[in-house]
Amino acid sequence: MSEHLARGGLLSHDAIFESPRGYVSVLFDDRFDWDGFLADAGTVFHLVDPGFNIKRYPAQIGMQPVINVMSDLRDTYHLTQEDVATVEIELSRNPGHESRPNPTSGLDGKFSFEYCAIIPLVTNPVGIDSFSDATRFTPAVDEALTKVSLRHNPGDRPRANAIVTMKDGRVLKGECRDFRGSIRNPMTRDEHYVKYLDCAKRVLRPEDIDRVRDNGREPGRVSPTSGSSSPSSLLPPRDKSDRRDSPYDTLSPSIAKDVQLRAFDAEGSPLRSWFPCGTLLHGVPGAMVFMPCTA
Repeated sequence: MSEHLARGGLLSHDAIFESPRGYVSVLFDDRFDWDGFLADAGTVFHLVDPGFNIKRYPAQIGMQPVINVMSDLRDTYHLTQEDVATVEIELSRNPGHESRPNPTSGLDGKFSFEYCAIIPLVTNPVGIDSFSDATRFTPAVDEALTKVSLRHNPGDRPRANAIVTMKDGRVLKGECRDFRGSIRNPMTRDEHYVKYLDCAKRVLRPEDIDRVRDNGREPGRVSPTSGSSSPSSLLPPRDKSDRRDSPYDTLSPSIAKDVQLRAFDAEGSPLRSWFPCGTLLHGVPGAMVFMPCTA
């Protein structure tokens, strides 16, 4: 997708690091090591070596070890929430505000250690729908949440331990130090596909799902998708009656004079070229607006 956008003329600010409101001034201080930052520029690519962490499950990255250890216990012992009496989660860091025993929504569950501990017992596999409101407010989830407790046990490395007491008296234990998808414990290709499919089936046409996956395996070779290689051709058309009000609809073009970007309607016609934000907006009927971060 990035390759397509760059070829189409979607460019970012050419001084995004060093400009007065660029990444360095916003995220760091005057001690920033420019020589170290630039030493291996263009020769060492950390996305390749050592790699990067991938969230296997659609929840906050700090929740990954909890979901991982509970999923492993579920699969090993064929657990269901009906068979479980209690679940104790032992964390190496203080849970703080992420202890949310009664999340207010499925989205809130993504940031709740308690919810992430029990959701593998209720949904299998854990995916996007596991964090929907429809799932959050089921009787099974409400009951399972009453069984969870957290305990803080500081350690030298991040980890999550689980102690599951079964209704038949058995006590099952598990530990996760490096969650599946982390640099130290990468996902397999099949595990990647499960995650990809859960996302892709929501936005791609069925006939395009495997083709887009194959393009991702060989990023240098991009084949047409359903007759077009345009990124917009990968998405189903949006209903033009679905207007979502945007606070950016009335902004002046002058405040984004250094930005080069494009907006397209459902037919691919340019709409406007001045949205000064680093996000994806739906303020125009049928439009998707892609914007680079700018200083």
